[in-house]
Amino acid sequence: MTDREEIIVTTVLIAGGAGYIGSTVASACLDAGMTPVILDNLARGRREFTEGRTFYEGDIADGALIGRVFSEHLDS
Repeated sequence: MTDREEIIVTTVLIAGGAGYIGSTVASACLDAGMTPVILDNLARGRREFTEGRTFYEGDIADGALIGRVFSEHLDS
């Protein structure tokens, strides 16, 4: 990649996105025109913070779940 090429991010994975900080980051991503995909095990997060957003309940260490998330939301 040269210094003139630009990477445009449209979808972001936010681990812990059902918590206070993660949900705030998700809102900022929406405001910036990105699509947040939320992953949270809800150990401390709140499901209501994910309403209206793509949400997966599970652990970031779950390889099968991460594979599914990426296969369903991979930007081309």
